Amino acid sequence: MSFTYNPQMVFQWLNERNQLLEIFQIWFKFMDDFKKDFELRRIIFGLSAIVKTPAQFIPELIKSKLPEIMKTLASLAQQMFICREKVLIENQKDLK
Repeated sequence: MSFTYNPQMVFQWLNERNQLLEIFQIWFKFMDDFKKDFELRRIIFGLSAIVKTPAQFIPELIKSKLPEIMKTLASLAQQMFICREKVLIENQKDLK
C-alpha cells in the first residue's frame, strides 16, 4: 500500500537501503498467493501507482521491469474478475 500513497518516497527509501531489488523479487515471488478480492485490489492499486509515477522518479531497475509489471496487472485484474464472479454466483445461490 505504500506505493499507492507515495511511490516516489518508497522508491527513494528502498534505494537508500539497497532493498529495491530484494523487495520486488519477494513481492513478485508471492504474486500467485494473493487470492482474495481485497488482496488483489491492494496489489493492483500499488502496481498502478508505480506505472503512473513520472519516469524521472522510477529507478532504472523498475523501468526495465515495467513490461512485467503490466503483465502482472493484467493477470491480477483477470483474477479479481474471476474472484468477484464466484462471489456473485455464490450469493445468487444463497438467495434462492
